[in-house]
Amino acid sequence: MSQVVRGSLCVAVAAAVVGLGGCKKAEIPTSAPNPTGLRKEKGYRVRAEPPATPDQLAAFNLLDEDKQKFKEAMDGLPADAQAPEYTKRMRKYVEYLDSKKPDEYAACPPDMKAEFPKYRDACKKVIKYVGMRPDEEGTEFMTALKDMYSRDFEKHAPKFGKDLTDAMKDMTRSYLKLVTAAETAGLEFFDSP
Repeated sequence: MSQVVRGSLCVAVAAAVVGLGGCKKAEIPTSAPNPTGLRKEKGYRVRAEPPATPDQLAAFNLLDEDKQKFKEAMDGLPADAQAPEYTKRMRKYVEYLDSKKPDEYAACPPDMKAEFPKYRDACKKVIKYVGMRPDEEGTEFMTALKDMYSRDFEKHAPKFGKDLTDAMKDMTRSYLKLVTAAETAGLEFFDSP
Protein backbone atom coordinates (compact mmCIF):
# COMPACT_ATOMS: atom_id res chain seq x y z
CA MET A 1 0.00 0.00 0.00
CA SER A 2 1.49 3.37 -0.97
CA GLN A 3 2.39 5.94 1.72
CA VAL A 4 -0.19 8.45 0.37
CA VAL A 5 -3.05 5.94 0.37
CA ARG A 6 -2.10 4.65 3.82
CA GLY A 7 -1.97 8.26 5.17
CA SER A 8 -5.31 9.11 3.59
CA LEU A 9 -6.87 5.96 5.02
CA CYS A 10 -5.61 6.88 8.50
CA VAL A 11 -7.13 10.37 8.11
CA ALA A 12 -10.48 8.84 7.12
CA VAL A 13 -10.44 6.45 10.08
CA ALA A 14 -9.46 9.23 12.51
CA ALA A 15 -12.19 11.46 11.07
CA ALA A 16 -14.80 8.82 11.80
CA VAL A 17 -13.47 8.46 15.34
CA VAL A 18 -13.91 12.16 16.15
CA GLY A 19 -17.37 12.38 14.74
CA LEU A 20 -17.12 13.67 11.20
CA GLY A 21 -19.73 11.11 10.39
CA GLY A 22 -17.29 9.20 8.20
CA CYS A 23 -15.70 10.29 4.93
CA LYS A 24 -17.04 9.71 1.46
CA LYS A 25 -13.51 10.00 0.06
CA ALA A 26 -10.21 9.44 1.82
CA GLU A 27 -8.85 12.97 1.49
CA ILE A 28 -7.24 15.56 3.71
CA PRO A 29 -9.78 18.01 5.17
CA THR A 30 -9.05 21.51 3.83
CA SER A 31 -10.76 24.81 4.47
CA ALA A 32 -10.31 27.62 1.98
CA PRO A 33 -9.72 31.21 3.07
CA ASN A 34 -12.98 32.94 3.83
CA PRO A 35 -12.70 36.72 3.98
CA THR A 36 -15.84 38.20 5.54
CA GLY A 37 -14.45 41.69 5.53
CA LEU A 38 -13.90 41.55 9.27
CA ARG A 39 -11.81 38.59 10.41
CA LYS A 40 -8.83 38.03 8.16
CA GLU A 41 -8.82 34.25 7.88
CA LYS A 42 -6.41 31.97 6.13
CA GLY A 43 -7.18 28.58 4.72
CA TYR A 44 -6.07 25.57 6.71
CA ARG A 45 -5.74 21.84 6.37
CA VAL A 46 -4.68 18.83 8.35
CA ARG A 47 -1.13 17.86 7.49
CA ALA A 48 -0.90 14.82 5.26
CA GLU A 49 2.23 13.33 6.84
CA PRO A 50 2.24 11.88 9.40
CA PRO A 51 -1.43 10.82 9.40
CA ALA A 52 -3.82 13.18 11.15
CA THR A 53 -4.50 12.67 14.83
CA PRO A 54 -7.92 12.97 16.47
CA ASP A 55 -6.96 16.28 18.13
CA GLN A 56 -5.90 17.73 14.76
CA LEU A 57 -9.20 16.74 13.21
CA ALA A 58 -11.11 18.12 16.20
CA ALA A 59 -9.20 21.41 15.91
CA PHE A 60 -9.97 21.51 12.20
CA ASN A 61 -13.66 20.83 12.80
CA LEU A 62 -13.95 23.49 15.52
CA LEU A 63 -12.24 26.17 13.42
CA ASP A 64 -14.18 25.22 10.31
CA GLU A 65 -17.55 25.31 12.05
CA ASP A 66 -16.61 28.58 13.75
CA LYS A 67 -15.62 30.12 10.42
CA GLN A 68 -18.91 29.08 8.83
CA LYS A 69 -21.00 30.44 11.71
CA PHE A 70 -19.08 33.73 11.70
CA LYS A 71 -19.57 33.99 7.94
CA GLU A 72 -23.30 33.24 8.26
CA ALA A 73 -23.68 35.97 10.87
CA MET A 74 -21.55 38.62 9.18
CA ASP A 75 -22.05 38.05 5.45
CA GLY A 76 -23.74 40.97 3.78
CA LEU A 77 -22.99 43.39 6.61
CA PRO A 78 -23.13 46.69 4.73
CA ALA A 79 -20.20 49.12 4.72
CA ASP A 80 -22.43 51.71 6.38
CA ALA A 81 -23.75 49.37 9.09
CA GLN A 82 -24.00 50.88 12.53
CA ALA A 83 -23.54 49.50 16.03
CA PRO A 84 -27.08 48.01 16.34
CA GLU A 85 -26.75 45.98 13.12
CA TYR A 86 -23.28 44.71 14.00
CA THR A 87 -24.45 43.87 17.54
CA LYS A 88 -27.46 41.96 16.21
CA ARG A 89 -25.25 39.87 13.93
CA MET A 90 -22.60 39.35 16.59
CA ARG A 91 -25.29 38.09 18.98
CA LYS A 92 -26.28 35.50 16.37
CA TYR A 93 -22.65 34.37 16.21
CA VAL A 94 -22.36 34.26 20.02
CA GLU A 95 -25.49 32.08 20.15
CA TYR A 96 -23.46 29.51 18.25
CA LEU A 97 -20.50 29.95 20.63
CA ASP A 98 -22.85 29.51 23.61
CA SER A 99 -24.30 26.36 22.06
CA LYS A 100 -20.89 24.63 22.02
CA LYS A 101 -20.66 22.46 25.12
CA PRO A 102 -17.24 21.42 26.49
CA ASP A 103 -17.77 17.80 25.45
CA GLU A 104 -18.20 18.98 21.83
CA TYR A 105 -14.63 20.27 21.73
CA ALA A 106 -13.11 17.86 24.26
CA ALA A 107 -10.99 16.16 21.58
CA CYS A 108 -9.31 19.48 20.69
CA PRO A 109 -5.76 20.22 21.81
CA PRO A 110 -5.61 21.36 25.47
CA ASP A 111 -4.77 24.99 24.60
CA MET A 112 -7.83 25.21 22.33
CA LYS A 113 -10.11 23.69 24.98
CA ALA A 114 -8.88 26.25 27.51
CA GLU A 115 -9.14 29.20 25.12
CA PHE A 116 -12.56 28.57 23.55
CA PRO A 117 -14.61 29.78 26.57
CA LYS A 118 -12.34 32.83 26.89
CA TYR A 119 -12.93 33.66 23.24
CA ARG A 120 -16.70 33.35 23.70
CA ASP A 121 -16.58 35.66 26.74
CA ALA A 122 -14.42 38.18 24.88
CA CYS A 123 -16.99 38.25 22.04
CA LYS A 124 -19.71 38.98 24.60
CA LYS A 125 -17.69 41.92 25.93
CA VAL A 126 -17.40 43.33 22.43
CA ILE A 127 -21.18 43.12 22.05
CA LYS A 128 -21.64 44.92 25.35
CA TYR A 129 -19.39 47.84 24.47
CA VAL A 130 -20.37 48.15 20.81
CA GLY A 131 -24.00 48.19 21.97
CA MET A 132 -23.28 51.36 23.95
CA ARG A 133 -22.17 53.27 20.87
CA PRO A 134 -24.43 55.81 19.20
CA ASP A 135 -25.22 55.58 15.50
CA GLU A 136 -22.90 57.50 13.21
CA GLU A 137 -23.14 58.75 9.66
CA GLY A 138 -21.60 56.88 6.75
CA THR A 139 -19.02 54.14 6.85
CA GLU A 140 -16.86 55.45 9.68
CA PHE A 141 -18.04 52.87 12.23
CA MET A 142 -17.46 49.85 10.00
CA THR A 143 -14.12 51.16 8.77
CA ALA A 144 -12.95 51.56 12.36
CA LEU A 145 -14.32 48.14 13.30
CA LYS A 146 -12.49 46.44 10.40
CA ASP A 147 -9.27 48.11 11.49
CA MET A 148 -9.82 46.81 15.01
CA TYR A 149 -10.35 43.26 13.70
CA SER A 150 -7.02 43.72 11.90
CA ARG A 151 -5.45 44.61 15.25
CA ASP A 152 -4.93 48.28 14.37
CA PHE A 153 -6.19 49.33 17.79
CA GLU A 154 -4.39 52.61 18.41
CA LYS A 155 -5.78 54.28 15.29
CA HIS A 156 -9.33 54.21 16.68
CA ALA A 157 -8.78 53.90 20.44
CA PRO A 158 -9.58 57.57 21.12
CA LYS A 159 -12.86 57.28 19.21
CA PHE A 160 -13.91 53.84 20.50
CA GLY A 161 -12.79 54.40 24.07
CA LYS A 162 -10.75 52.22 26.39
CA ASP A 163 -13.44 49.63 27.21
CA LEU A 164 -14.32 48.79 23.60
CA THR A 165 -10.69 48.91 22.49
CA ASP A 166 -9.69 46.53 25.30
CA ALA A 167 -12.60 44.22 24.46
CA MET A 168 -11.56 44.12 20.78
CA LYS A 169 -7.95 43.40 21.82
CA ASP A 170 -9.11 40.56 24.08
CA MET A 171 -11.30 39.06 21.35
CA THR A 172 -8.70 39.21 18.58
CA ARG A 173 -5.92 37.92 20.86
CA SER A 174 -8.10 35.06 22.03
CA TYR A 175 -8.99 34.09 18.46
CA LEU A 176 -5.31 34.20 17.56
CA LYS A 177 -4.60 31.84 20.48
CA LEU A 178 -7.19 29.38 19.10
CA VAL A 179 -5.52 29.47 15.70
CA THR A 180 -2.03 29.17 17.22
CA ALA A 181 -3.13 26.14 19.26
CA ALA A 182 -4.47 24.51 16.09
CA GLU A 183 -1.24 25.23 14.26
CA THR A 184 0.81 23.83 17.15
CA ALA A 185 -1.35 20.70 17.03
CA GLY A 186 -0.46 20.20 13.38
CA LEU A 187 -2.83 22.18 11.15
CA GLU A 188 -1.19 23.96 8.21
CA PHE A 189 -2.33 27.48 7.40
CA PHE A 190 -2.03 29.08 3.96
CA ASP A 191 -2.95 32.30 2.18
CA SER A 192 -5.38 32.34 -0.70
CA PRO A 193 -3.82 31.80 -4.14
